[in-house]
Amino acid sequence: MTESKEKTLLSVRSIAIRSLAGWVRQALADTIATLSGDGSVARQRDARWLVKTQDQVLEQFQREISRCFNQLLGHDPAPAPQVEYGTLKLIDNEQLEAIIALEGMITHARNCDIADFLRLTTRLNDLFASQIVDESNNPLDPAQIGEAIKVSVEAINLSPEAQLTLYRNFNRCVFHQLESLLQEVNAFLKTEGILPGLDVQGRDKADIRTRRSNSRDKTDPNERAFSKPSALEPTAGSNQRDVFTLLQILMHNDAHKVATASLMHDSIEATDLLFKAIWDDVTVPEAIRMLIGRTSLTVLKASLSDKSLWDKPDHPIRQFLNELAEARSSTTLSDELEQDPLYLKARDLTLEFIAEDNADQKKALLLLTKLAEFKRQQIQPGRQPAAQTTSDPRVLCQKRLDEARNRADQKIRERVQNETLPPGILQLLQSHIRDFLVEIILAQGTGGDNWKPIMKTIDLLVWSVRPGKSPVDREKLASINDKLTSNISKALRVARLDTQKIESILKQLREAQDQSFNQAPGDAVTRPAETPVTGLQPQTLQTPAAPVRLPADPRFLQEAKNLPVGVWMDFVVDGAHTIHCTLAAKISNPDCYVFVNRQGVKVLEKPVTDVACELEAGTVRQISENVLFDRAIDTVIARLRARNENKSAARQDLHSAA
Repeated sequence: MTESKEKTLLSVRSIAIRSLAGWVRQALADTIATLSGDGSVARQRDARWLVKTQDQVLEQFQREISRCFNQLLGHDPAPAPQVEYGTLKLIDNEQLEAIIALEGMITHARNCDIADFLRLTTRLNDLFASQIVDESNNPLDPAQIGEAIKVSVEAINLSPEAQLTLYRNFNRCVFHQLESLLQEVNAFLKTEGILPGLDVQGRDKADIRTRRSNSRDKTDPNERAFSKPSALEPTAGSNQRDVFTLLQILMHNDAHKVATASLMHDSIEATDLLFKAIWDDVTVPEAIRMLIGRTSLTVLKASLSDKSLWDKPDHPIRQFLNELAEARSSTTLSDELEQDPLYLKARDLTLEFIAEDNADQKKALLLLTKLAEFKRQQIQPGRQPAAQTTSDPRVLCQKRLDEARNRADQKIRERVQNETLPPGILQLLQSHIRDFLVEIILAQGTGGDNWKPIMKTIDLLVWSVRPGKSPVDREKLASINDKLTSNISKALRVARLDTQKIESILKQLREAQDQSFNQAPGDAVTRPAETPVTGLQPQTLQTPAAPVRLPADPRFLQEAKNLPVGVWMDFVVDGAHTIHCTLAAKISNPDCYVFVNRQGVKVLEKPVTDVACELEAGTVRQISENVLFDRAIDTVIARLRARNENKSAARQDLHSAA
């Protein structure tokens, strides 16, 4: 890195620490006030202890943020052999609630400001041409900021209950203010000539800030991190019950007015808002939105007589509307929708649905059965696109898999490049642990909630076999080794090893751990450089630009350009894997799309021409994050909350669609 670029990043560090330190100080002050106002003896004790240690927390937080910047610069604060791996620990069950709450705050912060984060990440990648900057090493990503406050708070042994209170204040004082810091940093980098013409079109922040949250898994983060990839994705949708009552409370902005409110008036307004949200859902083709819009009067009649329409996800009328939203072949172009047999069948059933004076559940269930049966007849397994394609689907999928393998190789190099390890353990990292990381990267990228526990487990694995440990370290190893070997065992199962092979590897690990207490550093070990493995050799990131690939049918290029921000897609990797992601932003110059998972972690970045070729080759298909009716209800709730927070600003947005 040139001196000028290093100076630029140091200036960014100064801007960031100045803002973050002020916000953290406010969060600490608010936490002290909250704890002091509580009548319990334990909370009062926590408040007094936090008063004494708040400067220590703030200083540690600033050191952690500085360390993130130093690592990006390649300036380690201490030589690698001096890193205290023995101080690392796995998840403390007493702190589980606070840790899971912090994970949710991190995900929400990233999703709310995704466009600003992508601007910053894109500029940092331009600044650091020799390495990849993503959520796992961007110093201003919420995961790094959240980890900094977690480490700082855990260092003072604050009670788990007080930690949770502090994290909530941290969320309000820091994460809710991150947008202003990101904009300031992006503006500074722009003035420094770092991609001054960068334009990012992101998804609407308003709906994300106030939408209902997904159900969060309350299990140990280590358990989640080493689960099967199919279990890594959080449950889509919300568990909100009694939705209509919630809508009434939000519409009247007063829970006490619900009992005296007019059920008919509230049903009309709720249905009106629902269909406006459906019309604004650009991830559904316009022709299908128009088709669903014709059912509004019939749905209104049903909602007046049947309140369960709002509260039961399996209500036949809701399911029928959801199926209408998906009434198109996955390979059909938008301009061919009017000739799509599945769409035509849905149109006929819709006319039958609205012809009834009162469409009850029984009628909707009958139409739903007819549509499902027609869909089974039309969509054959493994059906190939009709269009002629110039792209080999196998090449496209293999390229995606190779990219995941290269990222796994890079992450392993980062953990072992300055270490001396027994050959067997090095081989374990380069083969089976690498295969496990590939599974994780394909499922959720390198910046999700599960990534930190995985990296900590690898760090502990490296420390546990490092030669030259003292007898005191034996006690440390004994305290964490059961959990460590359990995690390694689960990772090997995810990597598809049989039980006998796993037992053999764990036995070898325990032998290497025992030997590490009897060896001086450098004895009977192998450095990574002495064990050449093709997959782990450093690779330059400055590869020649690949030739621009265009689809044989130009309509697919137009289809790719018309993809709306927020659309959910599945990219095929192989028979066992797909990458489930949403189009989070469109970046101009060069024209490329950024796809993220539900946690806001980038999983793919592709030129628009490549997306067009994927559409033509059939290696990507449009899907739904969750069903249409649920999405529409989430949008209505978000807009009502926004209106209650700022009535004048949201009045126009909530104007009747009638």
